[in-house]
Amino acid sequence: IPPTLRDRLRNLQMFDMDNNRLTGTLPANLFRERTTIVDVDTNLLEGPLVGLANAPNLVHFSVYGNRMTGPLPSEAFAAMTKLETLYVDGNQFTGSIGQNVCGLLAPAGSLENLIVDCNIDRPSED
Repeated sequence: IPPTLRDRLRNLQMFDMDNNRLTGTLPANLFRERTTIVDVDTNLLEGPLVGLANAPNLVHFSVYGNRMTGPLPSEAFAAMTKLETLYVDGNQFTGSIGQNVCGLLAPAGSLENLIVDCNIDRPSED
């Protein structure tokens, strides 16, 4: 995601760039208070998830099928009371999603779709 584009995303509400062979990291300034949808699945993105706490109004967040690493920011997800969809599978995240994320699951919360499986670093088969 080019830096020139990132600087112009001040009023971003929806970022849907799935299956575009995007490389690099997901920039922290992509996440804004007005952002409701971030869908970048099936790309070549890597690195940790940073900046999610700046997007408390996210409804849909999907990064499955990338090369992302590091811990899942469960505190940031737990603060997203409108979150309906969370897809983070097919990456190399570490740690757990935390009980506070599970508290968002419907019917008590708004989270209706949660996929976190296969977030492991698989050994190479030599």
